[in-house]
Amino acid sequence: MKKLGIVLAVLLVLALAVDRGGAWVAGRLAGEALQSSQDLPERPDVTVRGFPFLTQLARQRFGEVDVSGSNVPLGGSGVSLRTIDVDLRGVERVGERVSAERARAVAVIGYDELSAALGDGVTLGFLPEEAGGEEGGRLGVEVRVARPVELTVRGTVGVRLRDDVLVLDGVRLDDGGDSGVLAAAQELVSLRLPLAEVPFSVRVDDVSLTEAGVRLALRGSDLRYDVAAFD
Repeated sequence: MKKLGIVLAVLLVLALAVDRGGAWVAGRLAGEALQSSQDLPERPDVTVRGFPFLTQLARQRFGEVDVSGSNVPLGGSGVSLRTIDVDLRGVERVGERVSAERARAVAVIGYDELSAALGDGVTLGFLPEEAGGEEGGRLGVEVRVARPVELTVRGTVGVRLRDDVLVLDGVRLDDGGDSGVLAAAQELVSLRLPLAEVPFSVRVDDVSLTEAGVRLALRGSDLRYDVAAFD
């Protein structure tokens, strides 16, 4: 009986190794397929959750699939997502198409990316609550204006979501500033960034500020990807 127990334990370990090995291979293949279909510069990491994987593969239906990417372009805006993490549920392969019943995702746009989009002389950064920000923090800005005289001023700028567009506007200067300086700063720190072309067909639900950057909460349902994944 002891020998039988050892044999069964070894077989279980081998089965687990084969199952996880199959999941790893499938994840790499899916990542390559998604990189091509979503036009990504890098292969995303794909992890198929659940055990056993081989049973899911035989049914061509996967309960949960996680996708993580970095440096993901936002359409032709010139701005990239520093990171995006997508949780796909109810994933099914039918022919060359992969579908998902629903998805939730979180993405981050770095402040350096937004600063570059605004142009030279503008630097954005997270202003935590204890440093003068509102609850949850605010978006601080340092901007070099050239009129009415050349100088560098500091303040905050508003961040909001409007019809799938990230809007940065409403500069407030720390020292108030005269009307000319404020008008020049507001002109320089104004951005409309379309978010309708986030990969993986997820849509932005909400935006918030974190130390890492502007955080996007996204979701989607009844998703379709024309990829040959999970072969």
